[in-house]
Amino acid sequence: TGWLFISQARTDDMFRYGLVASTIIVAAIIGGLPWGALGVATVYALVWVTIITPMLFYWVGRKGPVRPRDFYITVAPAFCAALGVLAAIFLFRRSGLVANPFAGLVVSAVIAGAVALLFLYLIPAGRRALFDFGAVAAIILKKREGDLAA
Repeated sequence: TGWLFISQARTDDMFRYGLVASTIIVAAIIGGLPWGALGVATVYALVWVTIITPMLFYWVGRKGPVRPRDFYITVAPAFCAALGVLAAIFLFRRSGLVANPFAGLVVSAVIAGAVALLFLYLIPAGRRALFDFGAVAAIILKKREGDLAA
């Protein structure tokens, strides 16, 4: 979003957004302090997801060619995958199948990766994102091979 503000000569809007967003974030951190580090982290995460990010999408999309809807369409596949991962990890943790914390972490990582890929594959925009990611990875690997050969 920063590039959109800058490329449209809207750094004044970027500055105003930064002032508003940082004020909200500081207030959230202060609000979470009575509950310690967990309270601060929880309030910060909730405020970021429910207030700061939607406000940023609105602020950057209210002028110019990119609209807030465009941001939501872009992040929708990743958001759906994240919800799927959240549900899968929640169910896995509730199952109690793995008692060892390290093994649970490893199994959780495998489940998260598999569920995220599955959700992205099931959504047409997610498949496009996976294809684009693969294309970029191939370009980077090809460049690295060229650098190593030189």
